[in-house]
Amino acid sequence: MKPSVGTGSILIILAALFSTLTAAATAQQDFSQGFELIRAGKLKEAADKFERGLKVEPKNAQAHFYLAEAYLGLKQNDKAKAHYQKSLEIDSNGSVAQDTKERLELLSSGGKNLAVGSEFKDCQTCPTMVVIPAGQFIMGSPPTEIGRNDNEGPPHLVNIANSFAVGKFEITFDEWNACVSDCACNPAEDEGWGQGRLPVINVSYDQSVGYTTWLTEKTGKKYRLLSEAEWEYAARAGTNGAYFWGSEPDRACQFANVANPRTKAKYIKRFGDYFDKHPPFNCDDGISETAIVGSFKPNAFGLYDMLGNVLEWVGDCYNTTYAGAPIDGSAWSSGDCSQRLLRGSGWGSTPEFERSAMRNSNLRSYQYFTIGFRVARALP
Repeated sequence: MKPSVGTGSILIILAALFSTLTAAATAQQDFSQGFELIRAGKLKEAADKFERGLKVEPKNAQAHFYLAEAYLGLKQNDKAKAHYQKSLEIDSNGSVAQDTKERLELLSSGGKNLAVGSEFKDCQTCPTMVVIPAGQFIMGSPPTEIGRNDNEGPPHLVNIANSFAVGKFEITFDEWNACVSDCACNPAEDEGWGQGRLPVINVSYDQSVGYTTWLTEKTGKKYRLLSEAEWEYAARAGTNGAYFWGSEPDRACQFANVANPRTKAKYIKRFGDYFDKHPPFNCDDGISETAIVGSFKPNAFGLYDMLGNVLEWVGDCYNTTYAGAPIDGSAWSSGDCSQRLLRGSGWGSTPEFERSAMRNSNLRSYQYFTIGFRVARALP
């Protein structure tokens, strides 16, 4: 006969089970609180929460990843590396595995600058960034450039002393909506064109800055808008003509979402006689409004839609000319700061407005269906 289990033994078993379940629930609570603390920028408190929870659930790959994120933000790289590696050991194909591999690659280089031309993402919902080289260029346009405006001069030499990272694409609705989900951004109107990988539109300068602030807090990395000089340097990608693809305007449809005959046919009533005064490009890119980012060829830096698709907010205050402009690539923080610069061009832009040197500006609160933005990030 098997010995019977007494009431006392059953109570002991139930008590142990209850204790295990309670401990697991407590661990999950620690992980949840730790994640919220990371979002709030309280990295030391977050690390403590994850450390405590992992004593109960040591094989939680995501918890090891976020603990590593906290340590990375605290510049405790050895601890960060150990927990990234532990996360991969537990689950090499999980939801955080790719981000973990990218962090380990960065740490293996000693946290130094990534190679020029390389790409990275600081989180799963973060924008893809491309490392842009340091260099010099002539900012502005010569008086002989067709379509030139007086505010594009005088041309001047700008020195970009350090490499930096620029968004490979304009910020998309998917990326914007990650900020919305965190209650840090407001929903943006899509005009009925759709969202997903389309560039976010109808966002103001202040909202764009708010997104970079959220991204900085989320990742522990310093995100911001590009300066006007950085934008033009990145858009030109080593070229000095009106367009980064060469001197032929009608090659635009290979490289940019621009005003074309189908745009004119669809929007001639809405835009009045605009297209009569400003004839569109004599090519067809197949699109009438915004295009999914990356639909066209990139420039020599590997950046997409630097011209066309949407105009992009940059960080400078507006000045009527470049007289007295910074020559180190920094944003111009004086002038009419109620207005901010918009660079690039939109899906309705015609050849004279599609140029690399073209400058626009508007009130920092302005929103429109041709306006979006992309981001920059400092490198270690």
